[in-house]
Amino acid sequence: MRRPGFSRVVILVAMISIWLPVAAAAGTSKPTVTLKFPSTHVSAGKPFPLAYSSSNLPKNAHLSLQIQVGTNHVWKGVELLKGLSGTAVAPGVPVGVYPYHTVAWLGSRVLAISTPISVYSYGLLQFITVCNVGVQAGNCGNGTTQVGTTIFTYQYDTWPGANSFPGVNVIKLPNTSCRWATWVVAATSGGNGPQPGVTGTIQVVQSKSAPQTFVINDGQIKQFNVFYDGGPLYVNEWSSVGNGNEYLYWNGSFSCYTLNGLR
Repeated sequence: MRRPGFSRVVILVAMISIWLPVAAAAGTSKPTVTLKFPSTHVSAGKPFPLAYSSSNLPKNAHLSLQIQVGTNHVWKGVELLKGLSGTAVAPGVPVGVYPYHTVAWLGSRVLAISTPISVYSYGLLQFITVCNVGVQAGNCGNGTTQVGTTIFTYQYDTWPGANSFPGVNVIKLPNTSCRWATWVVAATSGGNGPQPGVTGTIQVVQSKSAPQTFVINDGQIKQFNVFYDGGPLYVNEWSSVGNGNEYLYWNGSFSCYTLNGLR
């Protein structure tokens, strides 16, 4: 004769044997990997730092850094990373935008992939490169002019035909991939001789930041540092005389992540 308590024990054991694997599976955390950059804006061709970490990976797993390249957006290995967390230095890349991620491997099996992060690689463009895509007035082209006793080499020349704000629009860009520019500008009255007290004014107007205004005296060569916010950009200029006899000659460079300065 079967004892009543025996059936209850059998049922209880069966329930426990079913519950334990389910509980164990529920308590297993998913492997994860994380990638971080101190800055996602880097200089073209120069190595840049990164940090990586992981959780819930087997001790014999390994991590690799990958970059997305080509029009087919193929992921390509950059380097194997040491350990399951730490810091590293990625090789420099040309001008452009490059997504990166880290991959956790166990043998040839992928365990986890981090969220991709885009890195913007900035290089220097000559003034004439951006001039050619945004010129509104004046001439883009290489040349020289005499400013006092100095022969100045320029890539853009303009002549302010207005004597007050808002002046004449000389450069207009719908957007920009540049973060800053260094302009070297010369002001001269050409064959009319020096004009004491005559000035030229350059104003940079953007959609996300306050206008930047620069003033240059006749017969002067001056450097201006311009900062960009990525949106539409207008460059206006005017002269204190406003008769077209004051000429501005431009040179310099732009720091951009595309080869023409546009996004």
